[in-house]
Amino acid sequence: MVVTFKSRATGEFSMLGNEAVRRIKMMGRSGTVTGALSADEVSAALKQLKVAIAAEKEAEEAEEAEEVEEKEDDKEPHVNISVRAYPLIEMLTAAVRENCEVMWY
Repeated sequence: MVVTFKSRATGEFSMLGNEAVRRIKMMGRSGTVTGALSADEVSAALKQLKVAIAAEKEAEEAEEAEEVEEKEDDKEPHVNISVRAYPLIEMLTAAVRENCEVMWY
C-alpha cells in the first residue's frame, strides 16, 4: 500500500503505507489512511510530529550505541527517522505558512 499526501502549498508525495501510518499517528491522528488536517489543525500536528520524531531519533541513537560491537559489514543500511519524515515536515511547514489543509489517501 502507498499513501499519498497532498496540499495546495506543496503538491503531493507518496510514502509506503506502514511508514505513512506511523507518521499520521505521530501527528496525533488515528492512523486512518483517508484523512485530512484542516488549516487550523496543521500547526499542532506539525508540533506533535516533531516531538515524536525527536523522541524516536533519540531512541534510535541509543540503540545504535549499543550495537557498536557489530561489524559494519553485518549491518543493513539505516535511514534515520528525520530523513524519512522530511517530506511530510516540509509539507506541514508550508501548509502552516500558507494557511491551507493537508490530506492523505
